[in-house]
Amino acid sequence: QMLKYTLLSLERILIIYKHSRQVYFMVVIAFSGLPGTGSSTAGRLLAERLGVEFFSVGAYNKSHAEKFSGQSVEKETERSIAVWKTEKGSSTEFHISSDEIARQKAKKGNIVIEGKLAIRMIKGLCDFSVWIKAPVDVRARRISGRDGTIFEEAKKTLVEKEKLETDNWK
Repeated sequence: QMLKYTLLSLERILIIYKHSRQVYFMVVIAFSGLPGTGSSTAGRLLAERLGVEFFSVGAYNKSHAEKFSGQSVEKETERSIAVWKTEKGSSTEFHISSDEIARQKAKKGNIVIEGKLAIRMIKGLCDFSVWIKAPVDVRARRISGRDGTIFEEAKKTLVEKEKLETDNWK
């Protein structure tokens, strides 16, 4: 319900922004949140509604899971873990290059960019930034539904993913 309200509020603001800028409408919106909060879903829905491009740093990183790990991984959260467990996927260089892709896309405008650190990585380049948060059990429930796993497995995987991310960025 809150997510729906946030999207409607942002849409109203952007309609006003769009009409005031007319031809110069080059909006950039950053969505961030912990895994499973719905930041990708909210960002994608808003981008579709506004008719602008959507880019997810996390989806981009996860798209490298098979290449980096050498194995096929179906579930979204497990793809992220597979990337983080590889030398290349846990490297600073890989993540800096992902953030640079987001910055370059932001400079072109007309985009919603989603990523755990997007509001920080494209700071100064975005017109609006949104941070979405939710308790771990709510996020695990969302991931369970998305990945088709039982709640306990989803929560365990979520905790593992967050630990890998935290350990790699200390």
